[in-house]
Amino acid sequence: MGTRYAVDTNVGIDFLAGTLPASSTIWPEQQLNAQQLALSVVVRLELLSWRGAPSVLQLLEDFIAATQQLQIDEPVIQQTIRLRRQHRIKLPDALIAATAHPQL
Repeated sequence: MGTRYAVDTNVGIDFLAGTLPASSTIWPEQQLNAQQLALSVVVRLELLSWRGAPSVLQLLEDFIAATQQLQIDEPVIQQTIRLRRQHRIKLPDALIAATAHPQL
């Protein structure tokens, strides 16, 4: 299948705004396809909760529709619990990390 990138909320916003740092050379839009991007349902919720212009909201919806949605299942739940206990990070961050890689 190739490389897949789990997109964090901030990366998604910067990607859409065209403001990713120059060191992020793996992100040129023309080189990505929908099968290379994945979003946790938490990232989807965070992106779509933003209050902005309707045109920006439509851009976000189009971006989300073009990506794979990573769902929350039992392995993700268990990994989220482990991450929170070990690293004392906030629930959304632990859930996003666990969704991106449940075997961390």
